Amino acid sequence: MDERGRAFCSYAFAVKLEGQWHTDRRGARMAEAKHWYVICYDITEPKRWRAVYKKLHGYGRRLQYSIFRCRLTVRQMERLHWELEALLTAEDRLLIVRLCDGCERHVATHNRPEAWQVEARSFEIV
Repeated sequence: MDERGRAFCSYAFAVKLEGQWHTDRRGARMAEAKHWYVICYDITEPKRWRAVYKKLHGYGRRLQYSIFRCRLTVRQMERLHWELEALLTAEDRLLIVRLCDGCERHVATHNRPEAWQVEARSFEIV
């Protein structure tokens, strides 16, 4: 197997086994960055609403009846998007908003201060 083939196999192997890892050009594993997402939906049919609720409950935390917040990698978000599209119909509405780190720091929550807390950062890159 040539060098390119080995690099591709190591990338596929890392993605398949870990799900949270990817490799750089040298084949070293690196953790994927996670981002905050706010996901809102409007579904009129109760059976589909429950299915979407259960799906999102596995990915994040419910803020209101049809609003979730999730901290996901890009890969996880793509997977969730495809899974939701399979459940929704043309009459349903879905809104996904990605928050950058700067925006996430300025989110004001009232009545629930723990809603956006994340593990403490030991350093910050400026």
